[in-house]
Amino acid sequence: MAAAVDAVAEDLANATVSEPADAEAAAAAAKEAKRAEIMANLAKARADQEQKIKEAAQKTEYFGEHNGITCDGCGGPVVGYRYKCKNCQNHDTCEACYDIFKNEGRITNGLSEQRLSSDPKDHSFK
Repeated sequence: MAAAVDAVAEDLANATVSEPADAEAAAAAAKEAKRAEIMANLAKARADQEQKIKEAAQKTEYFGEHNGITCDGCGGPVVGYRYKCKNCQNHDTCEACYDIFKNEGRITNGLSEQRLSSDPKDHSFK
């Protein structure tokens, strides 16, 4: 009977030793999987950023930078395609501000140096 008790005690001791080891291994595997997921997301974000930089450089190369022209919507330089309002005396916008006009139907006037109508119907860009 003593041998049976010793065998059960040994089994219990081995079970308690192996459970934490299994838990540690599972935690380490989960941590490694999370790290791999983060690294994959980081690589994708870097690739997306490099693609945006490449596209911006291609636009600048193709359309050029319009020296002396600032966007009346955001106040930044007009790089790439320049949108000029056909109805306003002097209203130029960059692609980002034109996209806001086209998609959201609102006119931005970040410079506030001109009196521009905020009604999108008053503007027609070429």
